[in-house]
Amino acid sequence: MKLDLSSQKSVREFAKEFLANESRLDLLVHNAAYAGVFKKSVSVDGIELTMATNHYGPFLLTHLLINVMKKSTPARIVVVSSKLHHVSTMKVTRIEDLNPISGPQSWFPGQIYHNSKFANILFTFELAKRLKRSNITANCLHPGMVDSNIWRNYPLFLQIPLYVFRFFLKSPQAGASVVLYVSLSERLKNITGKYFRKCKEARPNARIFNKQWQNILWDESKKIVKLTRHDPQI
Repeated sequence: MKLDLSSQKSVREFAKEFLANESRLDLLVHNAAYAGVFKKSVSVDGIELTMATNHYGPFLLTHLLINVMKKSTPARIVVVSSKLHHVSTMKVTRIEDLNPISGPQSWFPGQIYHNSKFANILFTFELAKRLKRSNITANCLHPGMVDSNIWRNYPLFLQIPLYVFRFFLKSPQAGASVVLYVSLSERLKNITGKYFRKCKEARPNARIFNKQWQNILWDESKKIVKLTRHDPQI
């Protein structure tokens, strides 16, 4: 099955095909990510590409698959974020941060990526609250600095230092250890709404705990992905 998280049409087609072929879903891991640097890219839906791929795609997909997960309990939703959320300047009350295709938002290299990882945790914490009585847990994590292709969009003048830096990065296998722990550990079967690093619970940026921001991001995300009353609700 094909899935392009930056395209709402692709997300809906994937969910439709999945539901037509599968009767249960025990684990949903949101791991795919995009990092656009030094250039402004827009998705087919008119959404900034990093936010479309890293936040809005997973947000929509979670909604479309939530009913089959409720039939598969106990189930888990795991969102791969990053410790780079600590340097995010995101304010969900600024619409240009929710869809930064225009406006005075910061274009510091990677800032929108940092913001998308901040949004991941806000989303996870609000999701955990809304699923509290469903026997579905929702947690997020920082996998470590992993040597992956996510940096392929960096300009050429940064490729050389990145090539040197990659020798200090985790292998994909090592990075997967935290994902597997949060996804499968029996110790976490009743744990929800938490952030993990190095297979241990960690404290995210203090702004993550702003419940108003969690609600605002949720409500604005529903509008941006065009959820309707006919779609599954959380």
